[in-house]
Amino acid sequence: MGRVTLAAVGDISFCGNLMMERIAAEGAGFPFEHVIASLKAADVRFGNQESVLTPADFPADKLPGRALQSPDVAAASLALVGFDVMHAASNHVLDCGSRGLASTCARLRAMGTQPLGADPDPAEARAMRVVERNGLRIGFLGYLEPCNWVLRGGGGKVSLFDPAGACADIARCRGHVDTLVVSLHADLEFRLGPSVPRVKACRAMVEAGADLVLCHHPHVPQGIERWGGGLIAYSLGNFVFPCGTYLRNCGGPHVTRATILHVDLVDGRVGPFRRESFRIDPDEGRPYPLTADGRAEADAHHAMLDAIVADPDRLREVWYESCQVYLKTAWPQIVKAGPEGFVDQVGWRLLALDENANWVAGILEMARRRYAGNSRGDFEFTRPNSPFEV
Repeated sequence: MGRVTLAAVGDISFCGNLMMERIAAEGAGFPFEHVIASLKAADVRFGNQESVLTPADFPADKLPGRALQSPDVAAASLALVGFDVMHAASNHVLDCGSRGLASTCARLRAMGTQPLGADPDPAEARAMRVVERNGLRIGFLGYLEPCNWVLRGGGGKVSLFDPAGACADIARCRGHVDTLVVSLHADLEFRLGPSVPRVKACRAMVEAGADLVLCHHPHVPQGIERWGGGLIAYSLGNFVFPCGTYLRNCGGPHVTRATILHVDLVDGRVGPFRRESFRIDPDEGRPYPLTADGRAEADAHHAMLDAIVADPDRLREVWYESCQVYLKTAWPQIVKAGPEGFVDQVGWRLLALDENANWVAGILEMARRRYAGNSRGDFEFTRPNSPFEV
């Protein structure tokens, strides 16, 4: 067989007035100006297309608020890079409905990029994409965790994630390619570590036959680990993405950390890898190279993130912190709904939807651990519940 270099990047979204103005003034190359040479040097290029690609005549008056929509010029910018595969199944894939999904897939295909994880044809949405380079066949499978924006909608046009189903897909596809890459859009946003359930799911996919698992959606980088013969990147973070006040308030400075993950595929297996770090200008939304000091700081930050996923106790600690942060965020909605409106207004989303059910289960796990420690008291004159009565 042979050797192939793969360059993978995280969330790409062309939005924001300043970015559109600069593209209009300076051309389609503006967003990727400082990174295109590094991307072009790779044999295979992969990214996550976060926003919906729509034509100029798309009926904007029909869209709901907060639709992450990119105009036609975005397609020209992407075409300059020449991505081989782009994950199209982000949580915003249905922001412009099924018509927006179809438009995104059509525009990616028109530039020679294979859309992954979404398609107007449900069979194609879940189908493996294949790239052939240097005598190697590299397969890609893509999934979206059922989430607050998409729920379980789309009529099969989005490849929704469930761990068992993904492992079955991996087993079915494994024998048809030399290298198998899984792309997963999932988990909580703005957290330094992945959820414990996602770590388990990603490791299970490697054990089922995936060589490389590339995750995105948290908008900040997370750790990377080798597991068995595979490699798992738990979040690639943002790459081309205007980081406005909302993102910076939620994720702090980490939302502006951008990375190209360079992976060598040697005879089909995952060989050496390295991160190439950049910093996104929050207003322009495009990545810039770092100084020597900036690279050293980024390396130290990535080492800290890798240490989280390598230490089960630290991973669980970070996960519990994330669960509590999300409970705090949901609490005003719970109070507003009240007991009578809880199920219809809030509960169905918190308790049944995968994105939320995982952190709710984390809260329950914390409660069970506390119960195990508090429930075995033995007192001469008082009942075991006495220390906890309010």
